[in-house]
Amino acid sequence: MIEVTANPGEGFLDRMIGLVEGAKRQKTPNEIALNILLAAFTIIFLGVCITLLPYSLYSVQVTGTGNPVTITVLVRSWSA
Repeated sequence: MIEVTANPGEGFLDRMIGLVEGAKRQKTPNEIALNILLAAFTIIFLGVCITLLPYSLYSVQVTGTGNPVTITVLVRSWSA
């Protein structure tokens, strides 16, 4: 027969879970740098995708050949 000696919510595992959930830590410099780098790459990539459509339309208009890049292709390349 097993006898439980701790009240509900006061056991060892409950205390450990509480400590892990309550732990607050600051981001390391590497994590901050990575977040900044990812944000910069996202902004650059958005700029490139936004400028591709006008360049494509212009090149088709000037040369008179080919088809412009569609919005679908741009969105697909952006999400890939």
